[in-house]
Amino acid sequence: MLMSGWAMSGAAAQVRSLDGIMGRIVSDLTSAGVWTGEDAERFERDWHDQVRSRLLNAASKMDHIQYETMD
Repeated sequence: MLMSGWAMSGAAAQVRSLDGIMGRIVSDLTSAGVWTGEDAERFERDWHDQVRSRLLNAASKMDHIQYETMD
């Protein structure tokens, strides 16, 4: 499947949006005391250190992909 630069930019924006949504969900749950303890702390740490950084790195790479026009 070929993607246009516009579609790739949209995908990168979606990744960033989902990162923000996940951050708000975790923050809301922990602030409300709904999700606490070691599991919550481990998830938040793993999300930030392992998953989030990789997603944002992928979004950045999507922003900088060079395209060639096919005739």
